[in-house]
Amino acid sequence: MEFNPYIQNNDKLLSHSLYHGFWNNPHADHELHKKIDYKLNSEGYRSKEFKEGTDILTLGCSFTFGWGLEKEHMWSNLLSEKINMKVANLSFVGDSIQNQILNFLNYLQYYKKPK
Repeated sequence: MEFNPYIQNNDKLLSHSLYHGFWNNPHADHELHKKIDYKLNSEGYRSKEFKEGTDILTLGCSFTFGWGLEKEHMWSNLLSEKINMKVANLSFVGDSIQNQILNFLNYLQYYKKPK
């Protein structure tokens, strides 16, 4: 799934809101900034597809989302490799604590409790 921050996927199971000003980076075309491929799962999150049996669930904002990082450098993916456990990443840029809790409760309803 290609990531377009200007399109909000309200039909997805888990919701998040976008702060459009964040995406308007005036230095995006600068040679020091490489283009990052932000591929999302079918629920709209930068994670493997959600399914029952996940070991760890991460919540957060841009740091956990991995803004500016290739997928293999995200801390949640590094943790997954280091401890050899499945991690689902439920974070999004600029997300609030209230929305993270709502998404966590929705996740539990559909995918059950992670280990």
